[in-house]
Amino acid sequence: MSHDLLAKLNPEQREAVTHTEGPLMIVAGAGTGKTTVVTHRIAWLIMQGHAKPEEILALTFTEKASSEMEERVDALLPYGYIDLQISTFHAFAEKLLRQYGAEIGLSRDVRLMTELDAWLLTRQNFDRFELDHYRPLGNPTKYIKSLLTHFSRAKDLGIDAVDYQAFVEAKRMAPEFDETDEVELSEQRRLEELARAYTTYQEILHENDALDFGDLMLYTLQLLRKRPAIRKKIREQYKFILVDEFQDTNDAQYQIVKEIAEPLRNLTIVGDDDQSIYKFRGASLTNILTFEKDFPESKRVVLTKNYRSAQKILDTAHAFIQHNNPHRLEASEERKLSKKLEGMLEYTAEVEHFHAPTLAEEVTRVVDQIVKLREAETETVWSDFAILVRSNTAGTDFATALDRHGIPYQFLALSGLYTKRPILDLMAYLRVIDTPFDSASMYRLLTSSLSGISDRTIMELNRLALKMGKSLFEACEQVATLQEVSLEEQVLLNNLLTQIKGFQEDARTRPVGELFVIVAKESGYLEKL
Repeated sequence: MSHDLLAKLNPEQREAVTHTEGPLMIVAGAGTGKTTVVTHRIAWLIMQGHAKPEEILALTFTEKASSEMEERVDALLPYGYIDLQISTFHAFAEKLLRQYGAEIGLSRDVRLMTELDAWLLTRQNFDRFELDHYRPLGNPTKYIKSLLTHFSRAKDLGIDAVDYQAFVEAKRMAPEFDETDEVELSEQRRLEELARAYTTYQEILHENDALDFGDLMLYTLQLLRKRPAIRKKIREQYKFILVDEFQDTNDAQYQIVKEIAEPLRNLTIVGDDDQSIYKFRGASLTNILTFEKDFPESKRVVLTKNYRSAQKILDTAHAFIQHNNPHRLEASEERKLSKKLEGMLEYTAEVEHFHAPTLAEEVTRVVDQIVKLREAETETVWSDFAILVRSNTAGTDFATALDRHGIPYQFLALSGLYTKRPILDLMAYLRVIDTPFDSASMYRLLTSSLSGISDRTIMELNRLALKMGKSLFEACEQVATLQEVSLEEQVLLNNLLTQIKGFQEDARTRPVGELFVIVAKESGYLEKL
């Protein structure tokens, strides 16, 4: 059966799949069968008796990738599996914290907050934050989202509030710190303000038995480092660890898998630095470089056979990615690593690069080329051509040119959809549900045809918001204090606020797509489309 498992793999894939013990780095270019290698390796380890299903931990980044991996492994194993752990990083961390979180002071009933939950909780406790730089008079809550993003970034790096405070204090005590330099002193005070805010935020979370997504990684790392008995138990549980899309891991995630991988060090990482998409979230090439230093004995397998594109396309892509040098693995001469992909598809394809000075010239050139190819190859039909664009606006220009030439087409960008008033109103409604203190979106919602609120009342609400120094949403909550607003409109406003809060509750448990349908139907916007 194991022979059948390896039969369709190329030599490099087979080498990666059949690696037994010790660290392994698989550099997998686009279209080289990365998922095939990961799933076949899991199945091979089980079928060869190197590990039981429950002794393997496979981590990835999305639920979709996790589900696909589970389905593929299930199809490969003769009797399926029961206890194999294939999950996202966050799901795995949440599982550990629910099981062992009490060991580091977390409640067993701790709840995981969405970004909206975190924003609302921060807003409700905003008076507890000692803010100056991040509390402008005109809009005191303006920087809540920025602060939460900053705290999340710190957690991605494994930095808790205590570490952050210590760093800031050490900076002030450093010999080179010049308190007479106004610019340097102002920056130091800003950092101290952030440190206090981070500490306050974590206190509020703890008081409410709540965790945000960054806490999942942070507390899991602390659990592994501060509780040796728990760490030992988890290490004994997982004999082999595989991490998919390793280039997208942040520092905290890497530290977690490194802690669990000891002492066997059977850690397999799969990734490609050229495909990183989570740099905004703390992911970095650094982790791949650090892996090489932390596991110098690691075996490296490079997958270069591409089953997706023709050679000329691959060569062009490789030439373009060279512009990212020297910040690439391949750019390092000491590694002697080549990621130049070899196309396994037999068909040939020409790649022409045309750089147009203007969008208009680009449109003309592309459409003329389509016409020319259509006339030269009589068997070609219009549906053989596709135009990919970066924005709907550019797509509209191409559509106009195609119309001018009498070329039939399908415009898959839903032209005009996002210019329709009901759609813009619905988008504003969704933004209010996500961030109720977004006054611009709340204003659009109040002025929409479905609110029934008069312009005069909206003007009075705006005045109240300015007077209170609060958002328009909060002013609506105080509508009863406005004598100028009729009882009928007060009822309308209260019903609207109740509906918004009801949708916010739905947002905690329902998928985004399902929530969108509910809001569109119950708000009445669906009838307007």
